[in-house]
This record gives sequence, C-alpha cells and structure tokens, in this order.
Amino acid sequence: MTPLVDGDWLEAHLDDPGLVILEVSFYEPAKASYFQGHAPGAHYVPWKEFCWHETDREFADPLAMADRLAAYG
Repeated sequence: MTPLVDGDWLEAHLDDPGLVILEVSFYEPAKASYFQGHAPGAHYVPWKEFCWHETDREFADPLAMADRLAAYG
C-alpha cells in the first residue's frame, strides 16, 4: 500500500495544528509496531472500527465514515 504522504512531508508538517495522523491497519502486528514507535500525536485505529458490520467487512457509507474520522479530530 502506498502512503498518502511521505516521511519528509510528515516531518515538515508535524506542527501543523490541523494535522491528524491515523495508523489504520488490518495486519494485527502493526499495532505492536505502532506502540514501539510512531509519529508524535498519531492515533492507532483498528480497521474494523470503520466497518459498517464487523463480519460483512463492508465500509461505512460516506456520512458514517466522516463521523468516525471526525472523532479523531
């Protein structure tokens, strides 16, 4: 998966007041690596948190997704 921004961009914008960093992964070991080291202020978000139904694995509609993302800032 390609990141939305690269490390240089992130480093240059870490102090931007409107920046919200989310680590969203379906790979469980990603949580362990998140706790070992992550960008300051980043949030670890389990991917299932964004699913409409945990067993269907269908993503929420745009309005529900916006509400879920807004909860992080």
